[in-house]
Amino acid sequence: MSTTPTPGPHLEIERVADSGDAWQWSIYDGKDGPLIQMSEHRYSSSDAARRIGDKAVLAIRMRSAPEVSGDDV
Repeated sequence: MSTTPTPGPHLEIERVADSGDAWQWSIYDGKDGPLIQMSEHRYSSSDAARRIGDKAVLAIRMRSAPEVSGDDV
């Protein structure tokens, strides 16, 4: 099994330390890559954090996707 990082944004949901039941999302550049973005907001459940984190990953993918012109179609 390879230890090469997986390309593309990778979402992780994490419990916030010393906050009881608060959760946050973090997006990394690949599974073992550097941090790209972290939520500033704290969520009451891991499901809520995942829903918003999924939207943030989608936004990152849309920003980094190559633009297709009419000539490329």
